[in-house]
Amino acid sequence: MDKKDGKEKTWADTVIEAPLTIRETIYRHIKEAIFRGELQPGQRITERETARIFNVSSGPVREAFQILSAEKLLNINARKEVHVVFATLDDVKKLVDFVIDLDLLAVKRALKFMGDEDIADLKHLTRELGELCSEKDRLDFSKLNMRIHEKIWTASKNPYLYEALSSNHEKLLILVNHFIFSRKPAVLSTSYESHLELLNVLENRDMRKAVKVVTKHWDWILDHVT
Repeated sequence: MDKKDGKEKTWADTVIEAPLTIRETIYRHIKEAIFRGELQPGQRITERETARIFNVSSGPVREAFQILSAEKLLNINARKEVHVVFATLDDVKKLVDFVIDLDLLAVKRALKFMGDEDIADLKHLTRELGELCSEKDRLDFSKLNMRIHEKIWTASKNPYLYEALSSNHEKLLILVNHFIFSRKPAVLSTSYESHLELLNVLENRDMRKAVKVVTKHWDWILDHVT
């Protein structure tokens, strides 16, 4: 029998990725379609048509809709009509106002706990971000952008702070894709430069500059949606 840390390795030591349920598959596909802009803000989707597309009954479709509604990505009205949530520029501004304070708090806390391994991971992710910027791949760029932020938030070692930022940052990225990146793809380079600045201040553990860089990053978003 295999050994693990001097002990016998058992079946419980094997990590097996569970297959997605039908509900989870539908949920992920719809969320991805919203993220990519294939489902536009305000667009209506129906339970019947979605069930037909996935060749399933209405049950798992309804469950997936409910989850996406709870995440405020879909809106289900009193007549049970389902629409992709429509957001205005004012909604983006309000969301930025909320996220920026939490992000500043997370970065300040992360500076206290980040180790060399964390910085090395951020360097690797930022290098990948630069490649996506060169390729003008705005969708994968946005996803990797979120992974970088999540890495920093995880380092803050506060699960409640991480949860609040993660759920709202995802919504914000969808809106940024819709209002900025899809209309002004050239701004990817500005976003990448902002991440280079952030990496530098984190590596140098510079609290004062970190606050300036994070604030500048969010101000940049506000400038482009006004």
